[in-house]
Amino acid sequence: MRRLLCLVGACIVCLSLSGLALAGRQRFRMDGNWRFYRGDFETLPTGTPVTEWRWKADDRGEAAAGELAAPDLDDSSWQPAAIGQDVFGGRIGFAWFRTRLPDVTGQTRRLYFGSVDDDAWVYLNGQLVGKHQGWAEDFDVSLDAAWRDGGPNVVAILVENSGGGPGGLYKWVLLQADVKSVAEGPAAPDFDDSSWRRVDLPHDFVVEG
Repeated sequence: MRRLLCLVGACIVCLSLSGLALAGRQRFRMDGNWRFYRGDFETLPTGTPVTEWRWKADDRGEAAAGELAAPDLDDSSWQPAAIGQDVFGGRIGFAWFRTRLPDVTGQTRRLYFGSVDDDAWVYLNGQLVGKHQGWAEDFDVSLDAAWRDGGPNVVAILVENSGGGPGGLYKWVLLQADVKSVAEGPAAPDFDDSSWRRVDLPHDFVVEG
């Protein structure tokens, strides 16, 4: 009899503890009130725009780098160039672009190009720091190997127009420092989705489309 009473008492205690645990548990419905948008987002890169470019046609290509990429070269007689400007006009050959980079603080620095048509060789202070083939791609080049703290830092870009048509620096050229991977666009915590409509899950946007 005593053993039976102990067993019953133990069961009562277990049930009481279980009830307390359930009472302290909260449940939230997460299948409703979602924001929904169907489409693509293009996020713009961050960095300091590189401006005040000057350019000159010279079909010696890389053979002229010792002269035309030299940081102390006087390029005041070169023609002004803007991002997006076609400097080739259908001519197949080479052109050089030069400018001084702004001084930015950071442990790492790089140039981020939106597009160079067609191919590019990138020199900093006379030193080749990167090259890229293909006009329809963005790319970046590390500047750390030739960067001078306190400046001046002169960048020279040799551009080859190999296929005819237009050519030059397109979209953007940005100087970036201490680049980190951060959430942008809809993935950012402060993104404004107030214009998106609300849906409940599950939601088949493929069928809806």
